Amino acid sequence: MASPKPQTVTSPSQNQRPPIPPPLPAPGPGFWAARRAKTASDFFVAGRSVSVGWNASAISGEYLSAASFMGIAGMVMSSGYDALWYPVCYACGYLFLLLFIAG
Repeated sequence: MASPKPQTVTSPSQNQRPPIPPPLPAPGPGFWAARRAKTASDFFVAGRSVSVGWNASAISGEYLSAASFMGIAGMVMSSGYDALWYPVCYACGYLFLLLFIAG
């Protein structure tokens, strides 16, 4: 009886072209924005061209990220029931943030 042939294992990346490294396309938008911004106000507050809805969604995306929720859940898990006030205050702080900053 003949011995079976050994199988070769190939990874999917061997048949694909290499990805573009992130630092290569990054300067393009930076140079575009530098040409467009004329004053410091244009740079810092986007020339007052961002609407309230877009500003609120940007703040929401940052504030309610998965890292924040996992951090709070981990803190409650490690500290016990005494730390349950932190998520409540976190949510109240989020509402005040949207009310006073984004609105």
